[in-house]
Amino acid sequence: DEAMRKSYKDMTVEEFRGLVDTIRQIEHIGRLKQKLLTAKDQRAFRETHDAIVASIEKHADGKTANNRTRNTRIDRAVELFKGFFASHRKVASLARELDGFKDGGPVWEYIVRSMNEAGDREATMREQATMRLADLVAPILDAGNLGGKGIYIPAVKMSLNREERIAVALNVGNEGNMQRLMDGARWSRGQVDAILATLTRADLEFAQQVWDFFESYRPQIAAKELRVMGKEPALSAEADAVRRGYDAPFAGLGEEGVTGPRRFPLSIPVHDPVAGNADEQARHFAAVNATSLPVHFAWGTEDNVFVTEWGRKWQSMIPHATWDEFAAGHFLQDTHGPAIVDAVVRRAAG
Repeated sequence: DEAMRKSYKDMTVEEFRGLVDTIRQIEHIGRLKQKLLTAKDQRAFRETHDAIVASIEKHADGKTANNRTRNTRIDRAVELFKGFFASHRKVASLARELDGFKDGGPVWEYIVRSMNEAGDREATMREQATMRLADLVAPILDAGNLGGKGIYIPAVKMSLNREERIAVALNVGNEGNMQRLMDGARWSRGQVDAILATLTRADLEFAQQVWDFFESYRPQIAAKELRVMGKEPALSAEADAVRRGYDAPFAGLGEEGVTGPRRFPLSIPVHDPVAGNADEQARHFAAVNATSLPVHFAWGTEDNVFVTEWGRKWQSMIPHATWDEFAAGHFLQDTHGPAIVDAVVRRAAG
């Protein structure tokens, strides 16, 4: 569209930066097209494509598809039944036939196996998310009735029950949701604050915990965005400062240096001892206990995930471990950084 064209000489600095970012993304996607993202051996796209085609042609025994159809009642009925049975056939069954009914053929390895592994990851993440959200909402359900007519709030001239007011709280966690909430209901920020003021501390903490849980997916989202589009999602200045703080210990180590931290959440051998490598963890735990290496616990006593009783029990299993606790939640390093540093320095000094 000629009307939308603009010379780079007439662009603002912000527009030019956007243009550069777009070009870089196009370049990244072009390179990415030549790679398989999930195949374990990371073969080039063209090599894998050729292997799949060769397997299909080898096991076709010279058969070719005949797409010609006659417009008769019998032929239409035949096509209908063919389509019915084909639509109910599993992809794995089709892949196995394309591989000549042999295990581990190219179609299976590069298409079905990748699909299965992605499906397994999705199922595991859904299970973990469901369990976590169920844990978060349980105290809210136990605290009393969520429905009913609710209470009248003069600022908005309407009654809202507890469930509706908690829903409002859940939507004020970021600027985008807050704006949509106010635009949709035609509320001002003051009216929203009046609704929030009717909630208990427990209700508001629940909303914060849900936000924190959703935020825990940001590293995975950023990694996918970087892998696919060549650029991480933009962060606010405050959020970017937190990210830099977490990245600082791993600066210059490359991808291999962050493998452990990325794997860590999946290495807690509670719900899945195999994925968590429980036997090896037990062996390493015993090895640590056999040394005199200093072990110090800095624990948040308001953590609803890893409660203080767990921490105390863990500490008791390491005879030489020391302990400091803080009135903080799960990510106490975000809220009590200086106090933690002081405690660690004090312990290190003896």
